[in-house]
Amino acid sequence: MFEQETAGDRDRILSLLKHARSMSARSIPILGGDILAEMCGVRGMGRSFAIRLLALARPDGFVMVNNKSADWLRLATGLSLAGKWRSYCHLPEWLDRQAWYRAAEPATALDLRLWRIRAALLDAFAYQPWQ
Repeated sequence: MFEQETAGDRDRILSLLKHARSMSARSIPILGGDILAEMCGVRGMGRSFAIRLLALARPDGFVMVNNKSADWLRLATGLSLAGKWRSYCHLPEWLDRQAWYRAAEPATALDLRLWRIRAALLDAFAYQPWQ
C-alpha cells in the first residue's frame, strides 16, 4: 500500500543525496555530518545505511563506517566514531587533513578512477569480516 508519509521520507532522502552530490569537495568536511544527521532523522534510517548511501553518492568524500569497519577506522583516525553524527562529522575533517586525500588529481585514467572514489575505498582496508 502506498503511504504519503513514506513517499515524503523517500523524497527527503533523495533530496539530501542530491544535495551531497552537488556540494563542493571542500564543503563535505563542514556539512557532511549535518547531512548524515538529517538522513538519520528520517524514520527507519540508521547510520550505517545512511553512510552507505552517502558513500555511493559521493565516494570522493564519505567513508563507510559500520560494525565491520569501525575498529580499524578508530585505530587509524583516533576518532571514537560513536553516535549517529557527533563523531562521524569529524571523519570527513580528518580525511581532508590527509596528504594522500588532498593530492592533486592524477593524469592517468586508472589513477583518476581510483582518486575519485578514494574516501569510499577506505572501507576495503577497514572491513574486518571476522567481527
